[in-house]
Amino acid sequence: GEPSSLDEATASLGFRFMHQDLALVDTLTVAENFFLGDAAERPLWTSSHQDVRRAAAHLRSVGLDGALATTMVGDLTMVERRMVALARCVSSVGGGESAVRAIALDEPTEGLVREQAASILELIGRVTRLGIAVLFVSHRIEDVVRVSDEITLFRDGRVAERWRRGAVDVPRPTRAVAGDDGPRHRAAPSAGMPAPSAAP
Repeated sequence: GEPSSLDEATASLGFRFMHQDLALVDTLTVAENFFLGDAAERPLWTSSHQDVRRAAAHLRSVGLDGALATTMVGDLTMVERRMVALARCVSSVGGGESAVRAIALDEPTEGLVREQAASILELIGRVTRLGIAVLFVSHRIEDVVRVSDEITLFRDGRVAERWRRGAVDVPRPTRAVAGDDGPRHRAAPSAGMPAPSAAP
């Protein structure tokens, strides 16, 4: 049959989402959260010990402590919860046809102080080094500039600006977000990138 939801359809193509609502269950362990909903696809002989080992391996693959696998999600800090959710997104890497090729992160550093956000950004860097593309959606310009190879600014549902890594600093997109479209602030399209759409 056909996938019954957008998430299922995109997952079959190797594309995963981490929504602002992390969809973690506080009363389950990290390992149980990793494989929640997978019962129909898992062998009947899979044990909880195997789940813990698999979850620990997934955590370690992105540089996290494998011991988190047995921790109750309700006992995790805000940063740990987001790291676990991100690790779960990439948990099928190398897993065949459904292996993760790209993930979309919706405001993963929102509400975090700089030191906490830095931990998330470092984890994103480790994920990209696994060969996984990351779509990083955020209004925190400093975070975007730090981790992005390409930056696209949308305004009123249209592409307003585009930049490549090294061609922009934090102030320029900050001004663009504020709506300063003066000619001295507008970035020329990078080589190989189409010009931004003109606002009506």
